[in-house]
Amino acid sequence: MQGKGHTRTALNRALSLAERNRGHLKIIDVFEVLPEKLRRKFRTKYSLNIRRIAQTEFEERIKKLISMRKYKSLRIQTRVLFGTPFIEIIREVLRGNHDLVVTEAEGKVGLRDRLFGTTNMHLMRKCPCPVWVIKPGRRKRYSNILAAVDVSSSQREQGQLNIKILELSSSLAKSERGKLNILHCWKGPLERTSRRYSGLSRKEISEIVSETHRTHETLFNDLIEKFDLKEKEYHSHLLKGDPGELIPELVKKKKMDLVVMGTVSRTGIAGLLIGNTAERVLNQINSSVLTVKPDEFKTPIKA
Repeated sequence: MQGKGHTRTALNRALSLAERNRGHLKIIDVFEVLPEKLRRKFRTKYSLNIRRIAQTEFEERIKKLISMRKYKSLRIQTRVLFGTPFIEIIREVLRGNHDLVVTEAEGKVGLRDRLFGTTNMHLMRKCPCPVWVIKPGRRKRYSNILAAVDVSSSQREQGQLNIKILELSSSLAKSERGKLNILHCWKGPLERTSRRYSGLSRKEISEIVSETHRTHETLFNDLIEKFDLKEKEYHSHLLKGDPGELIPELVKKKKMDLVVMGTVSRTGIAGLLIGNTAERVLNQINSSVLTVKPDEFKTPIKA
């Protein structure tokens, strides 16, 4: 399923994914709503049905993009919606109980530009199901996939997110025949705290940092072991520092094609799911992104 601005890259990805999983693909486009006065005038004066025309034109465009014969085993549906793109896409997700949105990055790539546009960001914040935003291009497969997890939180929803992230990323790494990278970032407490205020010696602070590292390492390894990745090829990265800085650095250094990450915010406000870290990461990276949400998430958009 994908929103307005679809191109062959995102469409082909959605088609192959649906075909591999014997799923149902709904291709949608969202048009701006015309004022009621204009719609009435077009109907009465020209006998025009804007919705029917838009649907017919959209179906013709899709036929030119894909071969229905090639995907005859797939159940493909097209639908035209009218309104604000991210709102209508989310409403369609709720009505159809869809489990994935595939769309294309609508921003620009450059030093001062962002790859992810307004609709992309709204979907990643508010859509109840995973959102896969695909970077435009001709790449046929993802050879380097990064799964960004967080084992520092004891909250149940974060544990669920970690499992979801590993399930999706490992499944995609297998189907894409790509390398799976698993990342967790940790911070050392008191390192920047003056001994004068903490009352601790340098040695004691160093011991605290070392213990913190060992704890994170144990939690990280436990997560991987629990998920049972023994028979799958993967590379683990346990990095010390701010994830908002380290994730983009690793993406650039290792040339990651796809980042799978949770978009957790602990504000408690419905719909504000992208936290500061995820927001910073998304504003810096130049790769496709698959964002995942906790099971308990409730979108503020009504069907």
